[in-house]
Amino acid sequence: TAGTRQLGQMAQYFRETTKGRMRAARVIPEPFFVHSHLTTAVQLADIVAYLVAWGVRVGTMTRPARSELSGLAERVCDLRFRTLREDGDQRYPLWSFAVIDDLRPREERDSISGQ
Repeated sequence: TAGTRQLGQMAQYFRETTKGRMRAARVIPEPFFVHSHLTTAVQLADIVAYLVAWGVRVGTMTRPARSELSGLAERVCDLRFRTLREDGDQRYPLWSFAVIDDLRPREERDSISGQ
């Protein structure tokens, strides 16, 4: 069937190509989230994620935040951690919150931008 053929093509791509293996390394093979009602800690994580998504704005996040969440969003931002990462001669800040605009591996982004 067409579905079986597509599944085989996907398996071949992720197993047998360099780009496919790099991308497959970023796939989480298990469910990442469980239902919130299972644990209090997961409920808290859900609330923090909601506040970050709708109330926190950093980096390239351009859509307006919901103003009614500003007080709680500030408290979430107070939980952020900042350190300096060294890469050869360069030092740059590394935050515990990051905006990820592109999920491709660095090698793939660099090869396309350098063309």
